[in-house]
Amino acid sequence: MKKIGKAAAFFIGLAFVASQTLGHLGYVEINWRKVEREVMRLFDLDGDEKLTTKDLALYWEKVKGVLMHKLPSTTAFAAMFALGVQKG
Repeated sequence: MKKIGKAAAFFIGLAFVASQTLGHLGYVEINWRKVEREVMRLFDLDGDEKLTTKDLALYWEKVKGVLMHKLPSTTAFAAMFALGVQKG
């Protein structure tokens, strides 16, 4: 999970730098207001038009629901998952 997170952050950062560079050179024009609206539509789960820790908590609940679907002992899984993320 840690490696995937680092890779995702790297590629998102790389995409941002590339888009800014292309914009600066005049190859593309990015409508940042539209980008912001789309990001808000995608990630604002509680509908308050702000990205807050409440949205993060809602996403975490979704992720937990997927990871623990039909597991006989969800408590043991959660403990081992947390231990694996910490050690990994």
